[in-house]
Amino acid sequence: MQKQKTLFKIAGLLAIFGGVVCYVSDHFLRGGIAPGPAIDIVEFLPTVPFEPVLWGSILGYAALPLYLLGLWPLYRALEPAGRLLASVPVVLLGYTFTLFPGYHYSAVLYSLGLRTAAESSNGLLTEQLMQVHESALYVIMFPMATASIWIAILILSGKTLYARWMAFISPLLLPVVSPLIKKMIPSPWGAYVIPGSGTIVLILFIALAVWVSWPSPKRYIGGDPKVTIE
Repeated sequence: MQKQKTLFKIAGLLAIFGGVVCYVSDHFLRGGIAPGPAIDIVEFLPTVPFEPVLWGSILGYAALPLYLLGLWPLYRALEPAGRLLASVPVVLLGYTFTLFPGYHYSAVLYSLGLRTAAESSNGLLTEQLMQVHESALYVIMFPMATASIWIAILILSGKTLYARWMAFISPLLLPVVSPLIKKMIPSPWGAYVIPGSGTIVLILFIALAVWVSWPSPKRYIGGDPKVTIE
């Protein structure tokens, strides 16, 4: 039992570590961690030198599979609501996380393609590259959105290890975070958060799952001290 608890803690911490490395890789894709325009990665790609984009792609490609380890604490946090109900969003997010490395690594290919399109004034190539990028993003967002809504409903039921207010920490926040940050933290300081804003959301999401499911003598269900499990 003690060995299992130790492995659980290591898995949770490695998942968070993977997110931190991915955050660093996001900033490599924009040329480094420094003040600058608060804009998304894809807007930087045609202008950033090849080397940082390459290293950003490789770092993210190597680190993103660690997100899969975060599914263990997520399942433990949702399990009191029922094993089947807890398994569905875990499987959906597992599928989503397996898509992340390829999507992230493709940034270096988009960079080369967009630079070539800009130098040759090939608007059609730019349009086609963006179409490929957006299509891949839609494939990722559908299972992520479904899992996020499912998780929020389970949390609001009060039958998980989460307190009900924690339902708002969800990967579903990804599409709305960047526009909000652009308004709340404009350039140049917004550049410290964007383009890693989506990664920050996932780090917080995994960290919260690790926190509420961290092995301890007694855990509360739904944040209610009247209802506990050992």
